[in-house]
Amino acid sequence: MSPVPVHINIYGPCMSGGSIILQVAKKRRISQNSRVTGHYGFTEDEGTSNPKRLGSLYKEHKQLTLRVVDIYLLKAKKVWLIDKNWKIF
Repeated sequence: MSPVPVHINIYGPCMSGGSIILQVAKKRRISQNSRVTGHYGFTEDEGTSNPKRLGSLYKEHKQLTLRVVDIYLLKAKKVWLIDKNWKIF
């Protein structure tokens, strides 16, 4: 929400939460040998065998994943490349 434009330069890997932080930049520069990656989140309950907890974890993960996809799509210049179902156009 800064009134000052934020510019981010990437030199090397920009992974996980770093790729989300990158989305706030007004101008993004990524060096030729860099890579930007994201991943599904996880919680401390990943090893649970409780069926009810597994169901709620699934719903939570789905909501978080859709939110992250929304963040990326808002900044993408070619939003037609991918949709929320991971279909590439």
